[in-house]
Amino acid sequence: AYSARHALANFPMKNPDGSWLYSTPYLDYKIANGRHILLNEGTHRNVDRSNDFSNTTRLVITPFKTLSITGDFTYRLYQERNTSRSSPLSYREYPDGPMLEYNNGAGLNRLDEEVKTRNYYSTNVFANYDETFGGAHHLSGTFGMNYETWASKNISVGAEQLLSVDLDDLNLATKVGSENAYGGGQNEYALAGFFARINYDYKGRYLFEVSGRYDGSSRFAPGNRWGLFPSASAGWRISEEPFFGNAKDLVDNLKLRASFGSLGNQNVSSYYTYMRLITNKDFSNYTFDGSIKGKYSSLGAPVASDLTWETAQQWDLGLDLTMLNNRLNFTGDVYIRDTQDMLTDGMALPGVYGADSPSMNSAELRTKGYELSVSWRDQFKLAGKPFEYSVGFNISDYKSVITKYDNNPNKSLTNLTKGDYYVGMEIGEIWGFVTDGFFKTDEEAKAFIADECGFDPEKIRILHEVNTYEVNKHRRLRKAGTFDRAPVYEATDWNYVRFDCASFMYELVNGELRFYCC
Repeated sequence: AYSARHALANFPMKNPDGSWLYSTPYLDYKIANGRHILLNEGTHRNVDRSNDFSNTTRLVITPFKTLSITGDFTYRLYQERNTSRSSPLSYREYPDGPMLEYNNGAGLNRLDEEVKTRNYYSTNVFANYDETFGGAHHLSGTFGMNYETWASKNISVGAEQLLSVDLDDLNLATKVGSENAYGGGQNEYALAGFFARINYDYKGRYLFEVSGRYDGSSRFAPGNRWGLFPSASAGWRISEEPFFGNAKDLVDNLKLRASFGSLGNQNVSSYYTYMRLITNKDFSNYTFDGSIKGKYSSLGAPVASDLTWETAQQWDLGLDLTMLNNRLNFTGDVYIRDTQDMLTDGMALPGVYGADSPSMNSAELRTKGYELSVSWRDQFKLAGKPFEYSVGFNISDYKSVITKYDNNPNKSLTNLTKGDYYVGMEIGEIWGFVTDGFFKTDEEAKAFIADECGFDPEKIRILHEVNTYEVNKHRRLRKAGTFDRAPVYEATDWNYVRFDCASFMYELVNGELRFYCC
């Protein structure tokens, strides 16, 4: 009756002779499950140690005034070392009785040691060039490469029946651990990339930039490891044109800009997504000679051999405006972002395939949005001291829609909470049942339940009374909308002598308001 209770108040922790009390001769109750002995004797130890070392060495060479070459190397070592020791718990069932030992479970004489090592190497080599020709043509560029690799290795060992209670060393063990006697595991990945950027401007008036990256990742199979990600932008500072004339007294800067950029994503669920991994496991019920469990190996689910980089491409059109001696600032952007070759569940497969669909580059997403911000910054004298203040306002909105998805051809809503999609799906959308209102009488509720649901009429009536439950007679679904959109931000700050204050207000279109001040 007491086997599931611990540390009952009517049982002492010790006998009158000072020995620990654990079990009694007349009851099956184990006092405190022996944890009071464990905590007071100090023979159980858990020691966790960690080291994190990082070093970066850099060399810069400037053969010409307009050219510099930089090379750096970074090494980082992170290591965790964990030691866990448990020892037998000595006790007497009654005063001056024979000394007994609790030597299994929490009282097992065992030492476990585990070492986790992470090594990271990174190197970058790049050159910067910057020169102006004829006092009007400014040209700059960056060219280089980078390489990084990361490797992890785990080692764990467990041994039992140590010859000393005070010393923790595997050489003192006389028996291999009965469970989890050893363990390991290792992973590694590598990334390599080449990059370049060229900038040109004419008198700070016409601005052009072209850049690109060519990156490779070991997470993908040979033949699909490399991806090219180009970008370009152009800007026109209208305020620097001769025809702007006297408008410069009012407008400090007016710039139109347009850009295109692409970015790769290689964050997949495994370091070896293109391999079918083999896992070793123990049989749960079959043993040899009564102590050793048989082992077996299982082959992982099928994988997509052509899995490669996910690419995000964004087109942006923007306007920058600064007026009144840089006190008034306005920035506006509209953009379209296409996420191509999304890393998600692959094409729908028939049930007879016998396995889940592997991850593939099987979806595309289009996002359209805008962002507008206005700020005012100024200062004035207060009691002979400068009082600085600023006020800012920002509003933005976007809409993301799935434009391609090779899975879920029937547009089922069953697995949307698990990351499934369908063509035409808006990210963040909310679905709900179409309702026909509340039950008006108990008879109506009972008749409906008998025909449609099989629910308990009493529960329906209680929920009806607290006005929290509606019933859909025809099981119709309707798209109710999306999560809150078009957030509005407002920020202010001021500084006077040695005092400053900042506030931030966040408001949604539906009226929710949050205010912070520090």
